[in-house]
Amino acid sequence: MYKFLLVFPSLWSQIDAFLLKSARNLLSYVFPTALIIAAVGMLLLKALKEQGRLGRSFGKITIHDQPPSNTIQKIMALKNAMRDMESYLQNVNVTLLKIRTIILSGQPQVCDGCLDGMKM
Repeated sequence: MYKFLLVFPSLWSQIDAFLLKSARNLLSYVFPTALIIAAVGMLLLKALKEQGRLGRSFGKITIHDQPPSNTIQKIMALKNAMRDMESYLQNVNVTLLKIRTIILSGQPQVCDGCLDGMKM
């Protein structure tokens, strides 16, 4: 088959163009198809759970109670959690600013408009 395509290179280019055109036309169906597959999967899991084929512990959430602690320990834990959240949000902010810089670097006229607005 490959020898046939080497003999007729124009046929290969036509096949390639057809495949690209078909892929471009099918691209709009990817997201709805993924949603349908996810919905069917969820319905299948629900049906299997109702039939008892997945086991008793499937889908159950276990919540572990924290050991008793005093108010100071709770305040310290809350302070640590807030510090970690602030650090995470700062990292996300820096990442978003870097992505924006990369996107806008390809379009200098947009950056000039942003700078003009900041000078006011």
